[in-house]
Amino acid sequence: MNSFYALVDCNNFYVSCERVFNPRLRKRPVVVLSNNDGCVVARSEEARALGIGMGEPFFQCKGLLQRHGGVALSSNYTLYADMSTRVMDVLSTFIPDVEIYSIDEAFLFFSYAADPVALGQEIRKKVKKWTGIPVSTGIARTKTLAKAAAHIAKKTPYLDGVFVLEKQEEIKRALKQITIDDVWGIGRNYAKFLRSRGIFTAFDFICLEKDFVQQHLTVRGVGTFLELKGIPCFNMEIDEKRPKSIITSRSFASEVYSLTDLKQAIATFIHIGAQKLRQKKLLTSYVHVFLKSNRFKENYYSRHSTLQLIPSTNYTPFLIEKAHLALEKIYSPDHGYKKAGIMFTGLEPQKGRKLTFFELDKNKRQKQEQLMQVMDRINARWGRGTLTIAATGLEKKCFSRRGYKSPDYTTRWEDLPVVRAGHIS
Repeated sequence: MNSFYALVDCNNFYVSCERVFNPRLRKRPVVVLSNNDGCVVARSEEARALGIGMGEPFFQCKGLLQRHGGVALSSNYTLYADMSTRVMDVLSTFIPDVEIYSIDEAFLFFSYAADPVALGQEIRKKVKKWTGIPVSTGIARTKTLAKAAAHIAKKTPYLDGVFVLEKQEEIKRALKQITIDDVWGIGRNYAKFLRSRGIFTAFDFICLEKDFVQQHLTVRGVGTFLELKGIPCFNMEIDEKRPKSIITSRSFASEVYSLTDLKQAIATFIHIGAQKLRQKKLLTSYVHVFLKSNRFKENYYSRHSTLQLIPSTNYTPFLIEKAHLALEKIYSPDHGYKKAGIMFTGLEPQKGRKLTFFELDKNKRQKQEQLMQVMDRINARWGRGTLTIAATGLEKKCFSRRGYKSPDYTTRWEDLPVVRAGHIS
């Protein structure tokens, strides 16, 4: 096997992150919950075996989980993001160009390996040793087949976490095991369309005529069709694509009536969103603010407001100032709000930014950029929220309910695990 793609997929990632720092969770049913502890968003294999479904409301499975000695945890995205970075850093020791596909998946491209299975096992062992996270690895000549191989590697214990799709007979058998809904690149609507025409597996899909696929599916769908046949169509995407928008929002644990509290929440969302802008080296030209009351009550209230930013920026204090103006336009004291959020659009690269007549003080802009760089470096080193803007609140209000949250083991000094050595006489 000459050149090939390897898709490395972390197993039950959120649960695995929790188990790294809390060994008592191993071999027990564990679920991770969504914002406000509402629904199940991740499950251990033991929880799956109990029949707990993805997206199932927590109140429905709480009793079942407790009867079997299970544990529920609130989502700890700070921990998961940091552990994801560590996994990706380990993968970059095998090859510099790593395409991060999601928080728990990445593609690697190898021009040659004498024994792909041995390479896959080496990846698994190194990631496990350095981070504690178990992974599965799928290897094939195309990215879509590598994704399929990883899916099978994760579901088939005797493969020991690594599956190579190379021979045509192996590919055919594998594609017969994968439902059309699980094919990478086939969305929900297209899967429904294909099922209505008797296409239930990935193998059924590649048996179609190419003309039919071109007529009824998108260009992406045609690429998926060819990739499943072993023809590479999707190259590595190392340079992160510029997003069209950046959104930060939250549902509140209880209704929020106070404009002051809403301003604090919006400032917090801006602080998070602006940091994402700077990480991606982007500026925003528009800030949108939206509010929603409880949709299950009478007089449902949903409003949004947009302000254009001249010049475009990623400077947090300026964005907070404008977002608060937008909030005041749509706020009504007659409603309690269950959700609020902000969105940045009109994104453009910071490098080569368009200058405007209003940018007269170049030194002021440079000082703003330097201030944000210092704040981002401190937060990256000591944990998000170490240094923030006063508008986010000196006394942090917890608008979301996270009653089962684990400590931020890797980003807060206060949450570092403590080990005490026993005295031996």
